[in-house]
Amino acid sequence: MGAEVSSQAKDKIPEKLQRALDEGWLNRLPRTFLPFTRQQLRDWEYLFPHEHKSVENLLVFVASLSRPEAVDLFREVLQLEEKMGVGRWQFSTEEQTILNASLLARSSYYPEWRKAVQKVFDAAEEHSGRENNPGIDSSSWSFHKSCLLMAHESGNAGSRSAAPSNSTRKGVPVTVRRKQFWECQD
Repeated sequence: MGAEVSSQAKDKIPEKLQRALDEGWLNRLPRTFLPFTRQQLRDWEYLFPHEHKSVENLLVFVASLSRPEAVDLFREVLQLEEKMGVGRWQFSTEEQTILNASLLARSSYYPEWRKAVQKVFDAAEEHSGRENNPGIDSSSWSFHKSCLLMAHESGNAGSRSAAPSNSTRKGVPVTVRRKQFWECQD
Protein backbone atom coordinates (compact mmCIF):
# COMPACT_ATOMS: atom_id res chain seq x y z
CA MET A 1 0.00 0.00 0.00
CA GLY A 2 2.95 2.33 0.57
CA ALA A 3 2.23 6.01 1.12
CA GLU A 4 -1.38 5.75 -0.11
CA VAL A 5 -2.76 5.67 3.45
CA SER A 6 -1.27 7.46 6.44
CA SER A 7 0.46 5.26 8.98
CA GLN A 8 -2.13 6.22 11.63
CA ALA A 9 -5.00 5.12 9.40
CA LYS A 10 -3.55 1.80 8.17
CA ASP A 11 -5.14 -0.20 11.00
CA LYS A 12 -8.52 1.47 10.35
CA ILE A 13 -8.80 0.47 6.69
CA PRO A 14 -11.46 -2.23 6.17
CA GLU A 15 -10.03 -5.63 5.20
CA LYS A 16 -11.72 -5.74 1.76
CA LEU A 17 -10.36 -2.29 0.90
CA GLN A 18 -6.89 -3.23 2.10
CA ARG A 19 -7.00 -6.34 -0.10
CA ALA A 20 -8.02 -4.25 -3.14
CA LEU A 21 -5.14 -1.84 -2.48
CA ASP A 22 -2.67 -4.71 -2.00
CA GLU A 23 -3.81 -6.19 -5.33
CA GLY A 24 -2.97 -2.90 -7.07
CA TRP A 25 -6.50 -1.87 -8.06
CA LEU A 26 -5.83 1.77 -7.23
CA ASN A 27 -3.29 1.97 -10.04
CA ARG A 28 -5.80 0.52 -12.50
CA LEU A 29 -8.27 3.38 -12.11
CA PRO A 30 -8.62 5.96 -14.88
CA ARG A 31 -6.30 8.96 -14.55
CA THR A 32 -9.14 11.32 -13.57
CA PHE A 33 -10.15 9.03 -10.67
CA LEU A 34 -6.70 9.02 -9.09
CA PRO A 35 -6.49 12.49 -7.50
CA PHE A 36 -9.76 12.07 -5.58
CA THR A 37 -9.11 8.48 -4.56
CA ARG A 38 -5.51 9.00 -3.48
CA GLN A 39 -6.39 12.12 -1.52
CA GLN A 40 -9.26 10.35 0.24
CA LEU A 41 -6.98 7.45 1.17
CA ARG A 42 -4.29 9.79 2.53
CA ASP A 43 -6.91 11.64 4.60
CA TRP A 44 -8.73 8.45 5.64
CA GLU A 45 -8.56 9.08 9.38
CA TYR A 46 -10.25 12.48 8.95
CA LEU A 47 -13.09 11.40 6.66
CA PHE A 48 -16.72 10.97 7.58
CA PRO A 49 -18.17 7.44 7.31
CA HIS A 50 -19.98 8.30 4.05
CA GLU A 51 -16.69 9.44 2.52
CA HIS A 52 -15.07 6.17 3.63
CA LYS A 53 -17.87 4.22 1.95
CA SER A 54 -17.52 6.06 -1.35
CA VAL A 55 -13.86 5.09 -1.76
CA GLU A 56 -14.31 1.64 -0.25
CA ASN A 57 -17.31 0.86 -2.49
CA LEU A 58 -15.40 1.93 -5.60
CA LEU A 59 -12.22 -0.04 -4.99
CA VAL A 60 -13.89 -3.15 -3.56
CA PHE A 61 -16.30 -3.22 -6.49
CA VAL A 62 -13.55 -2.82 -9.07
CA ALA A 63 -11.50 -5.53 -7.34
CA SER A 64 -14.49 -7.89 -7.57
CA LEU A 65 -14.60 -7.58 -11.36
CA SER A 66 -12.71 -9.59 -13.91
CA ARG A 67 -10.24 -7.56 -15.96
CA PRO A 68 -12.62 -7.41 -18.98
CA GLU A 69 -15.49 -6.31 -16.70
CA ALA A 70 -13.31 -3.57 -15.19
CA VAL A 71 -12.31 -2.37 -18.67
CA ASP A 72 -16.00 -2.29 -19.62
CA LEU A 73 -16.90 -0.37 -16.44
CA PHE A 74 -14.38 2.37 -17.21
CA ARG A 75 -14.68 2.30 -21.01
CA GLU A 76 -16.73 5.49 -21.33
CA VAL A 77 -14.55 7.41 -18.84
CA LEU A 78 -11.37 6.32 -20.62
CA GLN A 79 -12.76 7.23 -24.04
CA LEU A 80 -13.71 10.67 -22.77
CA GLU A 81 -10.31 11.15 -21.13
CA GLU A 82 -8.78 10.41 -24.54
CA LYS A 83 -11.09 12.86 -26.33
CA MET A 84 -10.34 15.50 -23.68
CA GLY A 85 -6.59 14.97 -24.04
CA VAL A 86 -6.06 14.33 -20.32
CA GLY A 87 -2.81 12.47 -21.07
CA ARG A 88 -1.30 15.68 -22.49
CA TRP A 89 -2.40 17.86 -19.57
CA GLN A 90 -0.33 18.82 -16.58
CA PHE A 91 -2.77 16.78 -14.48
CA SER A 92 -1.90 15.76 -10.91
CA THR A 93 -2.76 12.15 -10.16
CA GLU A 94 -1.75 12.58 -6.49
CA GLU A 95 -4.30 15.11 -5.24
CA GLN A 96 -7.17 17.27 -6.35
CA THR A 97 -5.93 20.65 -7.53
CA ILE A 98 -7.44 23.84 -8.87
CA LEU A 99 -5.58 23.21 -12.12
CA ASN A 100 -7.14 19.75 -12.45
CA ALA A 101 -10.63 21.12 -11.82
CA SER A 102 -10.03 23.95 -14.26
CA LEU A 103 -8.77 21.66 -17.02
CA LEU A 104 -11.71 19.30 -16.62
CA ALA A 105 -14.30 22.09 -16.45
CA ARG A 106 -12.97 23.83 -19.56
CA SER A 107 -13.35 20.74 -21.69
CA SER A 108 -16.39 20.61 -23.93
CA TYR A 109 -16.63 16.94 -22.89
CA TYR A 110 -16.92 17.76 -19.18
CA PRO A 111 -20.70 17.13 -18.86
CA GLU A 112 -20.36 13.74 -20.58
CA TRP A 113 -17.31 12.86 -18.45
CA ARG A 114 -19.16 13.82 -15.27
CA LYS A 115 -22.09 11.54 -16.21
CA ALA A 116 -19.71 8.68 -17.01
CA VAL A 117 -17.96 9.09 -13.65
CA GLN A 118 -21.31 9.11 -11.87
CA LYS A 119 -22.29 5.86 -13.63
CA VAL A 120 -19.18 4.20 -12.21
CA PHE A 121 -19.89 5.39 -8.67
CA ASP A 122 -23.56 4.39 -9.03
CA ALA A 123 -22.53 0.89 -10.13
CA ALA A 124 -20.17 0.63 -7.14
CA GLU A 125 -22.89 1.79 -4.76
CA GLU A 126 -25.40 -0.63 -6.26
CA HIS A 127 -22.90 -3.48 -5.89
CA SER A 128 -22.35 -2.51 -2.25
CA GLY A 129 -26.12 -2.42 -1.68
CA ARG A 130 -26.55 -5.90 -3.14
CA GLU A 131 -23.58 -7.22 -1.18
CA ASN A 132 -24.74 -5.68 2.12
CA ASN A 133 -28.46 -6.38 1.55
CA PRO A 134 -28.60 -9.73 -0.26
CA GLY A 135 -32.40 -10.06 0.13
CA ILE A 136 -33.03 -6.92 -1.93
CA ASP A 137 -32.73 -7.22 -5.69
CA SER A 138 -30.93 -4.42 -7.51
CA SER A 139 -34.09 -2.92 -9.03
CA SER A 140 -35.67 -2.57 -5.58
CA TRP A 141 -32.45 -1.12 -4.20
CA SER A 142 -32.28 1.51 -6.94
CA PHE A 143 -35.94 2.40 -6.54
CA HIS A 144 -35.58 2.68 -2.78
CA LYS A 145 -32.63 5.08 -3.15
CA SER A 146 -34.54 7.28 -5.56
CA CYS A 147 -37.63 7.46 -3.37
CA LEU A 148 -36.03 9.08 -0.36
CA LEU A 149 -37.03 12.69 -0.82
CA MET A 150 -36.27 15.60 1.46
CA ALA A 151 -39.53 17.31 2.31
CA HIS A 152 -38.60 20.02 4.81
CA GLU A 153 -36.72 20.90 7.95
CA SER A 154 -38.67 19.47 10.87
CA GLY A 155 -39.77 21.88 13.54
CA ASN A 156 -40.39 24.80 11.16
CA ALA A 157 -43.72 26.34 12.13
CA GLY A 158 -46.21 26.41 9.29
CA SER A 159 -44.13 24.34 6.88
CA ARG A 160 -45.85 21.66 4.83
CA SER A 161 -44.58 18.33 3.67
CA ALA A 162 -45.00 17.23 0.10
CA ALA A 163 -45.64 13.64 -0.79
CA PRO A 164 -43.20 12.10 -3.23
CA SER A 165 -43.93 12.93 -6.83
CA ASN A 166 -43.69 10.55 -9.77
CA SER A 167 -44.56 7.60 -7.58
CA THR A 168 -47.70 5.55 -7.13
CA ARG A 169 -46.31 4.04 -3.96
CA LYS A 170 -47.39 5.30 -0.55
CA GLY A 171 -45.01 7.64 1.25
CA VAL A 172 -44.48 7.85 4.96
CA PRO A 173 -42.61 10.66 6.69
CA VAL A 174 -39.29 9.73 8.26
CA THR A 175 -37.30 12.11 10.46
CA VAL A 176 -33.53 11.84 10.18
CA ARG A 177 -31.22 14.29 11.94
CA ARG A 178 -33.77 17.09 12.14
CA LYS A 179 -34.82 16.73 8.51
CA GLN A 180 -38.06 15.16 7.47
CA PHE A 181 -38.07 12.86 4.46
CA TRP A 182 -40.67 10.86 2.61
CA GLU A 183 -39.65 7.28 2.16
CA CYS A 184 -41.44 5.24 -0.48
CA GLN A 185 -42.72 1.89 0.64
CA ASP A 186 -44.01 -1.10 -1.26
